[in-house]
Amino acid sequence: MKRFSAFLERKDRDNKDHLRTLGRLLSRAGFDVKDHLDHHEDPYLYIEKPIANNPIIESLEFGGIRLYTRGKDIISFRPQNREIAEPFGTAYLLDVQGMYKDLMKEDSGERSGKHLVRYIVEEVLNFFIVAAKAQERDEEDMDDDSLGKIIPGNNTGSDYSNQVSGDLRRNNTN
Repeated sequence: MKRFSAFLERKDRDNKDHLRTLGRLLSRAGFDVKDHLDHHEDPYLYIEKPIANNPIIESLEFGGIRLYTRGKDIISFRPQNREIAEPFGTAYLLDVQGMYKDLMKEDSGERSGKHLVRYIVEEVLNFFIVAAKAQERDEEDMDDDSLGKIIPGNNTGSDYSNQVSGDLRRNNTN
């Protein structure tokens, strides 16, 4: 009879193997991948933003993404400021199994494996590009938006708070 701890150890080992494989794949595609699979609580990979692939990515506020597993087959990623920091924001699914199933429906063989690698690399790269473009649009909107900006008015010397409270007192006495 197998122990529950043996099951958990195998699951953790399998998850680390999946992450290690993804790390090698992304590294060969030109990403700078930092291995934190020995992290005591939550093994992960840190992928730095690929500035060389697209200059717009350099303006991103975060430094990269944390790639990690949840459960048995769920691979997720989240933005992270630095290599040794906690991630923040929304977690995004890297649906490797879904990509594989879609490819197997279309084509089988070695070509589908190469397509899968390409799709995974494109998915990660597109996240950085889309995030940079969204950040750029947000910054443009902030520049165009008058809300949130302090617009100094002419100082006429009037004290409107006293005037309003005086008007309220007059109305309450009538």
